[in-house]
Amino acid sequence: MDRRYYAAALVAAGTSLQLHDVVAARHWLDEAPVPHRGWEWRHLRRELDRSGLVVAAGGEPVTDLAASPDGRLIAVCAGQEVWLRDGRTGDVVAALAGHAKPTWNARFSPDGDRLASVSSDGTLRVWDIATRAEGLRIDDIGQGVAAVAWSPDGTELCTASWRREAGRGVHGVVDTWDAATGARRRHLEHGVKPIGA
Repeated sequence: MDRRYYAAALVAAGTSLQLHDVVAARHWLDEAPVPHRGWEWRHLRRELDRSGLVVAAGGEPVTDLAASPDGRLIAVCAGQEVWLRDGRTGDVVAALAGHAKPTWNARFSPDGDRLASVSSDGTLRVWDIATRAEGLRIDDIGQGVAAVAWSPDGTELCTASWRREAGRGVHGVVDTWDAATGARRRHLEHGVKPIGA
């Protein structure tokens, strides 16, 4: 009976891994009877986590992360800050503070010299990577800014957000901004739902 349960647990763990459900896979591997655990159990256990680096986020939920184009830095959105970490060691290089509410998304410019971050506080901030200083700030983009992206040439930024207005309800907003001056270039409104990415 134990041998059949062991085999069933391994099949369930393997199937869960194929479905990218690591939590279920871990459950089934933990359920496998210890006396029968062999090479196949160890193999599936190793498949649970292929991370090259695991870093604690300091108690705040991580809402996003982005790698610089050269891979040397990782930007981690956690709480009201964006943490810059060394891409190889995971060590904290700098904390970019200024948002008044949780940060949701951060993206490096194509050349890696700047980082754009957005937050529930309705702002877009662009940070200079060399000095760690805020180089550009755009306020009141929306009631929540969920995502930011750079144009391939680094001259424009695009934000996805939402607004709630009397008589109109909630509508999604996409804005395009000049990355040097912060001037709005385009404003698009979509439907009745927030735009998340």
